[in-house]
Amino acid sequence: MRNTYIAIARSLVSQLLHNNQNGLAYMYDVVLKSGERYANTKKIFPELLSSLVQCYSHVLIGIDGLDKCEPAERKQTIVLLRSLLDSSEHGSKLKVLVSSCAEKDIERSIGVCKSLRLKAQDLSDAIESYVRMRLVGLNQTFRFSTARLEHIALQISNESAGDYLSLSD
Repeated sequence: MRNTYIAIARSLVSQLLHNNQNGLAYMYDVVLKSGERYANTKKIFPELLSSLVQCYSHVLIGIDGLDKCEPAERKQTIVLLRSLLDSSEHGSKLKVLVSSCAEKDIERSIGVCKSLRLKAQDLSDAIESYVRMRLVGLNQTFRFSTARLEHIALQISNESAGDYLSLSD
């Protein structure tokens, strides 16, 4: 489960290292100098991620469902992301997109970032269209009646109500 600061940071490091073998040697040196056998503390990730971002001409970080983290974990994650964005070394090469259900602590933490609020009604047509598209494939296997397909589509579409908050800088 990736709902902790360390899990999110490790995932970001892993993804940035995926196509960067030189970054792996650098990361190994940083972790060794820190005295840690594994990158387990919150203080090592900002340096690692900042350096790895430098290896690319453009980096897009996307975090979905930040609200699923405990408040202390999401605060640390936002601090990490803000520190990466605020670094003058990265200029405009780094973009961050965070999506989350609306939570007061997240809204306060992001400050002046650009935000887009979405309500269920904003997404209802897209959700219903997606559900109907998926039901076409499902119907090839189960051969539902037209009335049953309509009932399933409406039931799933109506249960998707909720508030969504998408944040970016």
